[in-house]
Amino acid sequence: MRNAVIQKHFIRNEFATRWLDQPWVMTPAAYQNIYKGALGEEAIKALLIAYDFTIEELPNTVFERFDFIAVNKQNLRIAIDAKHWAIGNEAHHHEQKIKLMKAHCNIHHFAYINLIGSENSTVEFVDDFLKPSKPNFSTLIVPGVIYARSGATLEAHIAPLQTWTGATQ
Repeated sequence: MRNAVIQKHFIRNEFATRWLDQPWVMTPAAYQNIYKGALGEEAIKALLIAYDFTIEELPNTVFERFDFIAVNKQNLRIAIDAKHWAIGNEAHHHEQKIKLMKAHCNIHHFAYINLIGSENSTVEFVDDFLKPSKPNFSTLIVPGVIYARSGATLEAHIAPLQTWTGATQ
């Protein structure tokens, strides 16, 4: 685990930080469909907490539409869909998901955040239909918050999230 913030979060919450020698292995389907998603979700939560966001679980009425809610110090609530492997056009059923979030949670800000990225990618600002839209956008697509090789935080990808939510000017 190369990112110190994420590693501390995992240790504090008593999550595994390495593979232990065991006589069994995880099935590829469980690894791909469950483990990687849970790992990415927790890692992204750890980084958002480090940047002064608090985390709320989703109410049952919108369970699995997004992964969790991040709240900044100004009490702006953002529905987060955490990814561990892909982003961009992977925002399946976005219009339906945000309609439910608006109706059941009164949330009007959304973010798709991929865990692994590079400095060559850029944060996208899009509208409710995932069309580029600046300054009137409702959704942020963050192509990664840590470097794959070093594990260092991609500050340039977190900064737009902070500016958008009013945490910085």
